[in-house]
Amino acid sequence: MAFDSNKIIFRKSPSLSDPTCNYNGFAPGKTILKKGTVCKEGHKPLESDILYDRDVAIKMRDGVTLYADIFRPTDESVPVPAILNSTSFGKGKREDKNKNGGPASLCGPGYEVPGVKCSMTSGLNSFESTDPGFFVPNGYAVVNLDIRGAYMSEGKNHYFGVQEAQDDYDVIEWLAGQPWCNGRVTMTGNSWLGIDQWFAGAECPPHLACLAPWEGWHDMYRDEYMVGGIPNYPGFRFNNVYRDNGEMEDVIQMCLNHPLFDEYWDDKQAKAEKINVPVYATASWTSPVHTQGTLLAWRKLGTEKKWLRVHNAQEWGDTYNPVNEADMLKFFDFYMKDKDNGWEETPKVRLSVLDNAGEDIVGRIEADFPLERQQLTELHLDAQTMTIGKDAPAQEAQVTYCGWDGESKACFRYTFEEEAEIVGYINVKLFVESMGYNDMDLFVRAAVLDADGNPLIHYPVPETKQFCSYNGPVSRQRVSLRAIDPEKSTVNEPFHPFNKEEKLLPGEIVPVEIGLFPTGMRFHKGQILELQIAGFPFFELPGGFGKTMKTGTDNNGSHIIHTGGEYDSKMIVPFIPVE
Repeated sequence: MAFDSNKIIFRKSPSLSDPTCNYNGFAPGKTILKKGTVCKEGHKPLESDILYDRDVAIKMRDGVTLYADIFRPTDESVPVPAILNSTSFGKGKREDKNKNGGPASLCGPGYEVPGVKCSMTSGLNSFESTDPGFFVPNGYAVVNLDIRGAYMSEGKNHYFGVQEAQDDYDVIEWLAGQPWCNGRVTMTGNSWLGIDQWFAGAECPPHLACLAPWEGWHDMYRDEYMVGGIPNYPGFRFNNVYRDNGEMEDVIQMCLNHPLFDEYWDDKQAKAEKINVPVYATASWTSPVHTQGTLLAWRKLGTEKKWLRVHNAQEWGDTYNPVNEADMLKFFDFYMKDKDNGWEETPKVRLSVLDNAGEDIVGRIEADFPLERQQLTELHLDAQTMTIGKDAPAQEAQVTYCGWDGESKACFRYTFEEEAEIVGYINVKLFVESMGYNDMDLFVRAAVLDADGNPLIHYPVPETKQFCSYNGPVSRQRVSLRAIDPEKSTVNEPFHPFNKEEKLLPGEIVPVEIGLFPTGMRFHKGQILELQIAGFPFFELPGGFGKTMKTGTDNNGSHIIHTGGEYDSKMIVPFIPVE
């Protein structure tokens, strides 16, 4: 049951005339885009004629009308499957660079967004969505939908949740009933469009044939806006939909009004276990928002017909890579067209392992995730030497840093004596004390350093040498929300219900567990794993795409980390045997 929309706070949407909108107008009608046409400068020519049906009205169950652009083959005598891209960023074919689409300037001329050369797409694709220039010639209709409250689509804009999922259900069923459709519908896209699929799939539309969420969280509280119970508003995630005289959910205010996990946040958590259609999901270790949610949603799926590919790139470049497009087409052809192409022989899991100082392992075949052969190993912190070791120190020690200055941190180092691999979930268990305040916000990163202590960085978009760079897995935790549910937790995956607050008393030392986002990393002899603990985030996004992730931190005192003796602060690390 959806959260009562009467309790949602909305704010005014920016106008379609806003200079950041780049709206291309409302013009219902059909156009034939001829084979060989170059739709946007620098993009590849069309491989076939395409029927472009623009601003098609689709009525929802409550009477609200949404609008979609539909690209499909011109031969209407042969019904085809439909691919739905449900987006907040604007469905329209843009005549100019879409300013919502990120910092193309980071990569210089010839790039649509970082990692995606213009020549890789037809330019008919909306941001983060399937390219009609590839799928229509292969016998599919591609449907780009403006979600409720975006552009000309009516209604108030809800930020994910059951309302948006029900709209997707209605659109899927409408598409399946069109004379040009063969009755089978799927969804694609990454980030926003991937997130949307977890919610839509949980509604179980009868004509939904399969899903391809290529990176997208599924729990808005734990995966992005309130990670560790710490508000993040809204440093990274786009929070604008454009509509004249429109209203959109005021996510910042809702974060402030709902600091604990309650029925509001439950509506923002996709029930992936209800999804009963085949799913092909992708993830990357380097995503600052999607890694944790994508992998957990895939693990929770209610279907056994599920595939996972964890790549070593940034999601945009991975999506439009021709090899990966062909892989998605094979998946769709099997379930949307009944082609006997052997898709179900595809390995269930294909993983990448990042080597920040060497060559990544890409596409390694695994039976499942997490890996059955992981060896959970305790590594103990010692504040006396600021090191990490396999033996617990007998002597108690402590390290103190300023929790609120945005600069101070405590760093513990573990030096590898041999080749090693870590794949899965790291749990950091700390004994902490706040001096001068009643709470602590802990930000933690397991950073990769060379033998001289210099950071080793992985660049998922090599040509930028900056965009979404990765130095190791991160997470965060508000200490007053430290309670865990033992029935839902494992030794290296703590589950915090975030439903009660326990403020700190003066001089009180408490245990807290911080589960880091999952990772896959290779270490060489002499390299260092540095556990960094601070009162501020460890990463920012460059180039105007997003400033430092703003957080509603609650730090006003000194942080003390206790180690040794009865205060056995440690890491639980999933080592994988190196062959």
